[in-house]
Amino acid sequence: MGYNSEQWYSRIANRSDITNGVTHLTKPSFNIKNLTDEDEINQLATENLIEILKDRVIRGSTTEKGFIVGKTPAVCFQDVPFYSLIQNIEHERQRRSANPNERYRYCGVGIAFFKPYIFRKGGRPVFYDQIEIAKKLLPQDQHWRIVNFDISDHNKIIDWTHEREWRLPIELKFELNKTHILLYNQFC
Repeated sequence: MGYNSEQWYSRIANRSDITNGVTHLTKPSFNIKNLTDEDEINQLATENLIEILKDRVIRGSTTEKGFIVGKTPAVCFQDVPFYSLIQNIEHERQRRSANPNERYRYCGVGIAFFKPYIFRKGGRPVFYDQIEIAKKLLPQDQHWRIVNFDISDHNKIIDWTHEREWRLPIELKFELNKTHILLYNQFC
């Protein structure tokens, strides 16, 4: 059963747990392991966002720079309502405070797009499973869609399902009039 656009938007408008958009959160464009001031981190991430907007492109993360499986870089998005996005941003901030040496993932600076726009560009929901199992289920050229998920060991839980992640292979070239900018301030 399919919806037309009007029915789809109406369905979303009547739910608080789904959205019609996806959000790419960014971070400073260089290693900030010793940086702990959130205002400074957000300022540097904003400078990175300005460069993204000038270039009109978001380049995909890789296995080396991110959590991408396989050889194809991918741009990552969260498919969550804004209240959930704020919860995810706060969780990342608290995680960094408790463990400054952990890999820096994102902060409260980003860019959002309507879901159909990203879908037409090739973006898709990710495939959550243990990596080796998922590699057997998806063709190699789709491994960029795999996100490790393993809750079998209660001492080593790997679960990113709260992000409801979407990915787009290689990079996203976009038009400025298709964007929504996010600048988060935890004190507002």
